Amino acid sequence: MGVHGIMWNWQSRAQMSELWGAAIRSGLHNRRHPRAAEVAFAPAFYGDLYNDGKGAGPQYHLDDLDDGFETELFWALHDAVAAEQTEATEPTKVYLPQGVQAALAVLQRTTFFGTATTSLIVRFVKQVHRYLDDTDLRWRVQQEVAAAVDEDTRVLVGHSLGSIVAYEALRNNPDWPVRTLVTLGSPLGLRAVVDRLVPPVGPGDGWPGSVAGWVNIAARQDAVAMVKTLSEVYDHRVDDRLCANPRLRAHDVTWYLKNAHCADVLAAALD
Repeated sequence: MGVHGIMWNWQSRAQMSELWGAAIRSGLHNRRHPRAAEVAFAPAFYGDLYNDGKGAGPQYHLDDLDDGFETELFWALHDAVAAEQTEATEPTKVYLPQGVQAALAVLQRTTFFGTATTSLIVRFVKQVHRYLDDTDLRWRVQQEVAAAVDEDTRVLVGHSLGSIVAYEALRNNPDWPVRTLVTLGSPLGLRAVVDRLVPPVGPGDGWPGSVAGWVNIAARQDAVAMVKTLSEVYDHRVDDRLCANPRLRAHDVTWYLKNAHCADVLAAALD
């Protein structure tokens, strides 16, 4: 079963099922899994819940960012991108903070969303914030995940914001039959996110429900997965793996799902 991230509010459950299912089967086929074509995929689709009129229209602007979490997440994204770009071009250069417009220019030079427009960057920040802050939306999203899980569900895959959703769902439902959690391009390592999780994460209390394994996969140039090693935040048993998605599609879910790391984890969990 899979839980998507942002920007699915104008798409459908059928589109997610087709896109994710094809990518999963493609990755398994690449690894010569004998039953790649038979793997069943169930989507937990909540994108339509964001179409309730509480957000802005199709376009966002920088001045739509609220103080607090949204500003903090915006700068965290900028710092991750700036650090990666500086390391690639001038390893000895010390990063200096800049104004918001300059920070936006840095983010727009990357394409971790495919296209890094102002509206898309702000939309990402706001959709993450709304899930963490809107109690009713959070409950409805969690209800969708619960509806998608059945007695045959063995693997739960969460991408981007969906990794937060999946993690919370498992923490709140330790009786589920899910044995493996896979997080892809996850912002779960960001302190502002950790501090807002329900239930709260305390020392020695970060393992998600009754799963036997948690594999976290982060692309080197994925700014959303700015903290690559979740084992340092949640539990030493988290299996953190770096992958190399295409630079211009570092956060793209299909590249994550087709990646050899993801395919191997799914193959092991399904066998």
